[in-house]
Amino acid sequence: MTITSILHQAVKDSDLTIKEIAVRLGKPYHTLMSELSGQEGHKLGVEFLLPIMELTKCNEPMNYLARGLGGTFIMVDGEGTSENVLTKSLVSSVKEFGEFASECASNIADGIICQGDIKRIEKEGQEALNAIMQLMQLAKDLHLEQYGHLYEKNRHGGNHGDFNPNQEGMNQ
Repeated sequence: MTITSILHQAVKDSDLTIKEIAVRLGKPYHTLMSELSGQEGHKLGVEFLLPIMELTKCNEPMNYLARGLGGTFIMVDGEGTSENVLTKSLVSSVKEFGEFASECASNIADGIICQGDIKRIEKEGQEALNAIMQLMQLAKDLHLEQYGHLYEKNRHGGNHGDFNPNQEGMNQ
């Protein structure tokens, strides 16, 4: 499997017709098909990767690239909007955890963990925990801003979100 074959399949499976995609990319239909099918003398330029992914709403090319580098691609909706502080914090948490996991993997690969390895693992782990704690605090702050209180008593005397086995439908 190649990135071009993945893009070719994405174009074929799209809700848009191949002709519509070609027009939006500013390419003649036959040229796009020649590039996607890998015909001799035709190569799809890398500058068309993101536009094709956006038009086809397909993330598989990113998954393929991430796997090739030993990673994982995670799509986070709304990350690009400046208003969504929580989403940006979530992205930061995921990034920090990824760096922590990478540091752990590289330090334990040989089966020997020295003092320097422990220090690097602790540093990356603390950065990941800090990012997660920041996300949790932002969520609480946003809730307080929206509702004026952190927890609301429900009609059963507990806080919303608390498990209560006596709630309606729980013991029927």
